[in-house]
Amino acid sequence: MRFNAYLLSILPLLGLVFVTATENIYSDSPRGDFISDLINETIVELLKNISDPISIDNLNLTFTNESFNGFLNISKFNLLGIKNLVATNLTVQNLLTLDVVMQIPSIQLNTHYDMDLEVLKLIPLYGDGTLSVTLDSLNLHIAATLVNIVPITLDNLTVGFTMTNAEFFISNLLNNTDFSTLVNDVLNKNVVNFINSNQDLISNVLGPILQDIVNSIFNGNSTIALDKQVLLNQLELYQ
Repeated sequence: MRFNAYLLSILPLLGLVFVTATENIYSDSPRGDFISDLINETIVELLKNISDPISIDNLNLTFTNESFNGFLNISKFNLLGIKNLVATNLTVQNLLTLDVVMQIPSIQLNTHYDMDLEVLKLIPLYGDGTLSVTLDSLNLHIAATLVNIVPITLDNLTVGFTMTNAEFFISNLLNNTDFSTLVNDVLNKNVVNFINSNQDLISNVLGPILQDIVNSIFNGNSTIALDKQVLLNQLELYQ
């Protein structure tokens, strides 16, 4: 679901936010140090506005495209665990390439959903219930080309991540307990292997979204509201 793309896209972004919490930040030249310092100064400013858990009271989306048609309302959204991130490396190579590696021990997401969607103009997808997701041992890797220094602007951004375990619990999907149990079982058995085996596909989907969000932040637009709007524009969703 495209809302899940939003959730996945913000994880490496928030990982970049916490890279200054580690001692292993490297660069290959004094100018590389300068660029790293610029990134770090932006990150420090962002840290002032980050909370754990990250909470969103309501997120109301309306889909009007060939893939999805209908609405998805999210409420009581909580994302816990971002502050436990450990960044292992930030390098700037040849003044052109930014490389960030980080790890998150565990992330927990809890929310309430209410949706009524038609998928591919054929499949009904509806329900009113709760969604819980736990992701363990996430390893994140972001790479990008630096095309400008002031303000910092990235291009050709790629993002990859792997994990050791993922647990899903969704209730009342299609207003049916048995169907929800089946979906949970399928997700719990297959998501980790799918993500770990399809890094190129994930990067192709999430890379452009994350690139737009990061460039907006480095250009001085760091509010959550703007980040969400950049994402909605990228996905061609309309509220």
